[in-house]
Amino acid sequence: MIEKTKQKKYEEDLKKFNFFYERFYEHNKSMNKMKDTLTEITETKAEKLQKMLDWKANEASFLRDGCNLVINNRRLLAWTYVIGFYMADDFAQKELFQDWQAKLENYTDQLHEKLEKSEDAIKEDINYRHDTLQFTRTITKYYEGIMEYLTNNGSVMFPKSWAPPKDEVEL
Repeated sequence: MIEKTKQKKYEEDLKKFNFFYERFYEHNKSMNKMKDTLTEITETKAEKLQKMLDWKANEASFLRDGCNLVINNRRLLAWTYVIGFYMADDFAQKELFQDWQAKLENYTDQLHEKLEKSEDAIKEDINYRHDTLQFTRTITKYYEGIMEYLTNNGSVMFPKSWAPPKDEVEL
């Protein structure tokens, strides 16, 4: 009986580990994908859009800002799954943390999709630049709020040696 209880506990622990590891891995993969396409989006696409829409060079800089934000968000999201794995089940703010995590993931996915739109789709969307710029600014504030929370409250959730992750790219 004790062996079956231990086995069940080990199976549950393995299932929990796999859940969190898969999400950590996927966000790292997505972060690296954005790093790989950064030049394509920020230079090639920006140049095409400048010609197609008669933009100045600085009017396309929002693409780089958005890409850098996606990279930082993916890195943060990956590490939130490590945090979630070690977080105590009875942690008072666990649901709030998971809600923030889910919203950041949703916002980041939306921004990532916007940035990967084709030049033709962007040309047809007269509000693309404005909407993407506003969305990037809003998500930046959300990201900064989460980082501030983790920085100021990390000692409550984590060991004393914990430090918040550094930005992958300067925002």
